[in-house]
Amino acid sequence: MNKDTELMKYFPKTLSKTETLGMLRKIKLNFEKNNFGLFAVEEKLIKQFIGFTGFAIPTFESFFMPCVEIGWCFKKEVWLMALLQRLRMLV
Repeated sequence: MNKDTELMKYFPKTLSKTETLGMLRKIKLNFEKNNFGLFAVEEKLIKQFIGFTGFAIPTFESFFMPCVEIGWCFKKEVWLMALLQRLRMLV
């Protein structure tokens, strides 16, 4: 997922396997330090990882810092599924 250039378009860059493992370590440390973080999301029927969502504390500098951000990223294969579910709720 972290190697997909379209999916990672709004992230600083795509990530290698080593960088992804580093990201997972940071997520775990964030949970230990702040009691919140990013959660893996699994599709119930096929029991497959489809992305992540949760809260994170950004580490970049900006005028609105410090803050807590709501983060999410899902595989492209589930984008249409999510849209269809939202549309179904409107009918």
